[in-house]
Amino acid sequence: MIDGYGKQGNGHSAIRVFERMVEERNVEPDHITFVALVSACSHSGLMEEGLKYSEMMIREYGIIPAKENYGCLVDLLARSGNIDEAMNVIKMMPLRPGTNIWGTLLGACRIHGNVDEAEYAMQHLLEPQPKGSGFQTLLVKVYAEMGRLDSAIKVQKKKVETSVASRQGCSWLAAEGENGYG
Repeated sequence: MIDGYGKQGNGHSAIRVFERMVEERNVEPDHITFVALVSACSHSGLMEEGLKYSEMMIREYGIIPAKENYGCLVDLLARSGNIDEAMNVIKMMPLRPGTNIWGTLLGACRIHGNVDEAEYAMQHLLEPQPKGSGFQTLLVKVYAEMGRLDSAIKVQKKKVETSVASRQGCSWLAAEGENGYG
């Protein structure tokens, strides 16, 4: 229920369900519970509450954060415009951040106009595998929206040169004896 409320942007209801769960039902939350709860806070603009529950997970329940917990914390901070704090979380993580975390940061950088941090995130996105055309497209948009068309064109050219460009797909369908393109 916490996750469902969170996906609907109803963080306050997610928090109420969590509080009832632990106070009235004596249910012990796990790291997945906190993923849903902090994500609900993030998607509802409840940054302070999300930070409180991230800290509670460690201090009160002794839960060691998993990569998903760090991802939710980065999303919470970055989504609310605290890009530097999100970067600090990434740098202090004992786990190697994956493409989801770097992609979250890149998306928030686009929304909040943080070009330098967007470039930094993009460097890390391309490290493990240079097949991140979706992320390259996002960086092109960051540059274009900030008026840095020369940089946008350079990334777009590099994307095409490295054959990472998106390709249109086509499929063949057969239904009730009739064939056709879908």
